[in-house]
Amino acid sequence: MITVVPTDRIYLCCGATDMCRGINSLARMVQQVLALDPHTGAIFCFRGHKGHIIKILAHDDQGFCLFTKRLTDGCFAWPTTGIRSPCR
Repeated sequence: MITVVPTDRIYLCCGATDMCRGINSLARMVQQVLALDPHTGAIFCFRGHKGHIIKILAHDDQGFCLFTKRLTDGCFAWPTTGIRSPCR
């Protein structure tokens, strides 16, 4: 059974992220781009270029979980910044 540890910290990577990235690549991006520790139990959310896919990276006491959600219609509303996203 997969459980997600409750957390009060959820981070959204503004802009678009390459959805070919896996657990290791997303965790490395959290460390290098966001300057955060991906092992703290926080949840990190990333959205694809077209906006219909998100990936959610979470770490529990045993290891990382990567969840993917793909919409068949529409896209996820997502915050943007005025600068180009380093999350690609």
